[in-house]
Amino acid sequence: MGEILQKIISIVLIVLFASIPTILVVTLIRIIVAIIKNLIKPGSVTQEDLKKICNIEINKPTMEYKKSQIKYKKKVLEDMEVFVDEEAVIQHIKDEDPEFDVDQFKKNVEDNFLLLHEAWSNRDNEKIKNIETKELYEQHKIQLETYKMSEEINIKEEVTINWVTLMSFEMSGKKEILTVRVHATMKDYIIHDKTFELERGDRGKKYTNIYILKLVRPVGNRNKDTAEIVCQNCGAKGKISSMGYCEYCGTLLTINEHSWLLSSIERRDIGDTI
Repeated sequence: MGEILQKIISIVLIVLFASIPTILVVTLIRIIVAIIKNLIKPGSVTQEDLKKICNIEINKPTMEYKKSQIKYKKKVLEDMEVFVDEEAVIQHIKDEDPEFDVDQFKKNVEDNFLLLHEAWSNRDNEKIKNIETKELYEQHKIQLETYKMSEEINIKEEVTINWVTLMSFEMSGKKEILTVRVHATMKDYIIHDKTFELERGDRGKKYTNIYILKLVRPVGNRNKDTAEIVCQNCGAKGKISSMGYCEYCGTLLTINEHSWLLSSIERRDIGDTI
């Protein structure tokens, strides 16, 4: 009987050491030892003794783990929210384009960010054709086609943009590159496109992340962001800030090729909202 018990304990310990943090392993060993003592000498280990072991050895490391997670998330947030002298960036742009409208540009970024995630959720790559470079459009087209082949829909909903920051401006070759940081919160999960059942993620959870967007336009272009465009189908006038489909007839609008176009978007995780 003693040998069998010893083998069982050995197996349990091997499994524990392989899959559980050391502090919890130590706690479980102490609990096992306490139980064995009580079997050998009934009454030698009280419920109060076991309670103390659990409270001291399990609850304490759990709190330490939570603190380390909070510290980690804070560090990530600090890394993402590095100081940016936005005024200097704006001045740099205005040195090249005196009529650059910061508020209008940020509004365009917000509109297009929302449009991008709406189109993504609808697997409608045509809707974002006029706000992206050809390269990024083709990349997103392939990704959305992959979701269709997998019979999946990546839902991004309840998108809230918390703030937009201009990070840097530079000229490279024949292009001007403006890097923007978007701080946003949204739900993000994947469902089956036939049954609409949840496949991955959590319908009820919101995530807060930072998105780094790079927008490009030809060098020397001057403030085309507020220029009016005319729908080629119905003749209605609109603003480039309403990129996408004509709000009157639904026709895909042809945007001035000199407008700011999204060339890349990178998500940097912060963590779940509390």
